[in-house]
Amino acid sequence: MSISEQDIVHVNAGGKAGRPGVVLRLQGTRAFVIFGTGNDHQGGGHVLVRQSSRYGRPFPLTKDTYFYCRNVQLFDLSLLAPNGRQCPPGLYLDLRTLVGYTSPAAATAATPAPGPVKATPTPPPVSSPAPPPTSVVTPIASGSAANHSLAANGTGESNGDG
Repeated sequence: MSISEQDIVHVNAGGKAGRPGVVLRLQGTRAFVIFGTGNDHQGGGHVLVRQSSRYGRPFPLTKDTYFYCRNVQLFDLSLLAPNGRQCPPGLYLDLRTLVGYTSPAAATAATPAPGPVKATPTPPPVSSPAPPPTSVVTPIASGSAANHSLAANGTGESNGDG
């Protein structure tokens, strides 16, 4: 069976066999796979998939599953066990956004989260007093995994029912 991006697979990772995963990107004879865990690590960006949701059923999941950015690993294709289904498009987009792959064109490299932006005011006219010092402005990135959980329904959970 051939393997494609967006395929649901099972992998041996994190000391456990058969973890649910999704192929995010192919690279020759290897694939970048994000794999899930049943453990809530209380911090960091994640996507939560409920077991009985329309997003959870294609895997199928045995419990609610958390996908973390740190659980992306490069696997040889021969080590992947595809289940013959593809990840639902909404969940796939959430997972790709979590790791920085926001579009197929961006799949060649992870995009770092935006950093602080220094505000640069227009210089004042020569006759006016000097403006107060500039400040650092940090934009709020709606897709920044470092700032919050991603979810299709905006609650920190991807349940596929919203």
